[in-house]
Amino acid sequence: MNRLHPSVRVVWGVKWILFGVGVGIVTSFVTGFDTHVISIVTVTSIIGIAVASLRYRAFRYELRDDGIYLRRGILTQKETVIPVGSVQQIDVDKPLLDRPFGLVHVQIYTAGTFGGRSTIPGIKLDTAIDLANRLDRLARGNSDI
Repeated sequence: MNRLHPSVRVVWGVKWILFGVGVGIVTSFVTGFDTHVISIVTVTSIIGIAVASLRYRAFRYELRDDGIYLRRGILTQKETVIPVGSVQQIDVDKPLLDRPFGLVHVQIYTAGTFGGRSTIPGIKLDTAIDLANRLDRLARGNSDI
């Protein structure tokens, strides 16, 4: 199975740091103590780096003739199989924080489920376009992947 690009760990870590800065600022306004900001940012940064590494190690994806297989989850591992027949739409998104690293997300929308969408985050643009094209060909009945 394929892994995400290693740079996605940095993106996820930065998101945790930004979250920590936000929580630290709110806490300093509520309590009036500026020292809380540094503590909260430090703690969320450490947690964020650990979570990002674990999440990266747990996420896998693979495109096969019958569908796309996803494996993810840190504490509870979840495996998803998206049959090619249920694929309705495939989007390649470029989130703001991912752009400096050349990373994108592949969004796969499916039929027959409420909120039927699965995401493959943190892959390079050329890999994402290749994956989306191959999945689209399979969904249209062309098995030459």
